[in-house]
Amino acid sequence: YAYAVSVPDGAPPARDGFGNLIDVPEGVDDIDPANDEKYRYIANNWDRLKKIKRIVIATDADEPGRRLAAELVRRLGRVRCSFVSYPEGCKDLNEVLIGYGAAEVNRIIGSALPYPVSGVYAYHDLPQEPELCPKTTGWDKLDEYLMLYHPALMVVTGFAGQGKTSWTQQLVSNLARIHGWTTAIASFEMRIKPYVTNAIGTAMLGIASKRWGDGDQATVDEFLDRNFCFIAPEPDCERVHDVSWLLEKAEVAVIRHGARVLLIDPWNEIEHSRDARESTTEYVNRALREIKDFGRRFDVLVIIVAHPTKGATSKSPEEVTLYDIADSAAFQNKADLGVVVARLGDPAVDIETGIFVKKVRYQPSTGKIGSIELVFDRETGMFM
Repeated sequence: YAYAVSVPDGAPPARDGFGNLIDVPEGVDDIDPANDEKYRYIANNWDRLKKIKRIVIATDADEPGRRLAAELVRRLGRVRCSFVSYPEGCKDLNEVLIGYGAAEVNRIIGSALPYPVSGVYAYHDLPQEPELCPKTTGWDKLDEYLMLYHPALMVVTGFAGQGKTSWTQQLVSNLARIHGWTTAIASFEMRIKPYVTNAIGTAMLGIASKRWGDGDQATVDEFLDRNFCFIAPEPDCERVHDVSWLLEKAEVAVIRHGARVLLIDPWNEIEHSRDARESTTEYVNRALREIKDFGRRFDVLVIIVAHPTKGATSKSPEEVTLYDIADSAAFQNKADLGVVVARLGDPAVDIETGIFVKKVRYQPSTGKIGSIELVFDRETGMFM
């Protein structure tokens, strides 16, 4: 096989049974292209890599090798990747060569199977997936009810002015600070500079005031450059900035920046291109299906912030569900995780905020239905 390549620096470090890196300093992640250059080679060579029609992934059959394979497939594109299966007792092609000879190596590569994309598969057609490793949101008391993972579709809703955007911005800041997850933020409602970036920076610093000290701005700028990229409509561009446009840009964010999270805030500000024969409900169902497919193909946690209907304002925070989001029940049906953010009491006065977890697909490993109370600091815009 003339076209065989090895990735620089090999597989990422191993994890223990709880998803923690072994013999790696706390706060360091194995997939952080802006920091350790581990996957930068894909972006650097993308013009050549994108022309290849079939790629056989032959990483080690241990836990680090499986996670390396998953990340390569995520960035190179699942539809053109195939995987190999080794004989019992062999963890790589070198051990196959030593134990069984060159003919068996050729047979294994030649019989590589495509990664499943859609359809029905026999058990032996399915590659071994990396372990599901749920992560904390950064609020310890919320861990009992909500843990995050990828790929997944998470929907956040709540009444206007009661904190759903602020809470979600602090959430992605926590994911970057604690887990090193890079987030692509698609913000169609608020100016990215300075409002979105300041909110993320404040959450990262964890300060008691928005009056940053000397050197804080440089720290925030470095944090934003390393952990975030931003998707926004081009000024004076005639192209429709719809879901297809958004996912096209999100794919670039995965390949070039290693994005692990896509935050869409808010849903209603996207230009929704609905077919003439398509009802609103049918369109939302199709659009969410395309977004969820993107998350699966690129192993991304997608977070959508969506407004509830005006009719939901007559309900108490405990009664509001994802079914109350405007236009479609698909937000409830397709979400893996669902959260309602609402003030407890008078929103204009009270700072106590309920985080109501309304849907958890994989219970109890990623949480359960329930709620906690956080306190909103109006001066910093942070939830404590």
